[in-house]
Amino acid sequence: MTTVTFAKAKAKKASTKAEVEEEKKGEREKGEKVEALAWKMLLGHLEKFLNEEGIKQENKDFIEFLSELEVQEYRLITKRVLDFSLWLKRIAEGEIEDEGKGD
Repeated sequence: MTTVTFAKAKAKKASTKAEVEEEKKGEREKGEKVEALAWKMLLGHLEKFLNEEGIKQENKDFIEFLSELEVQEYRLITKRVLDFSLWLKRIAEGEIEDEGKGD
């Protein structure tokens, strides 16, 4: 749950993709916005995954949902989220490799 809280705090600074692309001033500020957007997107993917798997209700806050779980449910969901995160990581690595090769 602390990881989700951390990610939500980081994501609060997020802009839209268009705003990040438009922002050309100050590389440090741009980098922070890109990082915040990445956290926001990660949380979105995790919530969507849990919603589609029937684990979480869409209208419930992520942290509230996690705090109400029993220990065994929390462990099971943690394992599922870690597995999903590993899958996302592999997809991202594949995308990075594709970008490096050039079209």
